[in-house]
Amino acid sequence: MTKTIVKSDKPKNPVGRPTIYTPEYGEMVCERVATHRVSLKALHKMYGDFPCDVSIFRWRIKYPEFSSRYAEAKRHQADNMAGELLDMCDVDTFVDKDGIERVDNGKVQLQRLRVDVVKWLASKLVRKIYGETITLEDGSQDEKMVAEVKKARGDKDEKNKREY
Repeated sequence: MTKTIVKSDKPKNPVGRPTIYTPEYGEMVCERVATHRVSLKALHKMYGDFPCDVSIFRWRIKYPEFSSRYAEAKRHQADNMAGELLDMCDVDTFVDKDGIERVDNGKVQLQRLRVDVVKWLASKLVRKIYGETITLEDGSQDEKMVAEVKKARGDKDEKNKREY
């Protein structure tokens, strides 16, 4: 006795939760990222309609147009953060019991940490503008260094070459 498999014309139900992504929703996410200095988790807490960070990471993989707009938004965010570095350097002073104006060293260290974090983030997000460039003695930046690294790698590869 053989069984006959009958195929139905009815479409199968999709697996998983449906996405809430739309191009307009993605544009709103990118706008908020570009105009705030805070993380995705903080934006999610600030705005009730903001998606969680995991959803945004998935959208970046699934939707290339969103991924490119998100990258541009992060560059704008880095520009905003770098622009606020001077404001972050302001530290409040106080007058001690002798009438001398002093600075709280703990606050100075906290502000220094914040400035360093913003500088690091900006250097990673917009490397061409805020990243460090290495200048050699003769003033050239990249060509000589790249040639030296390639030569060193070739020497190491030749030295460590094994025959199996």
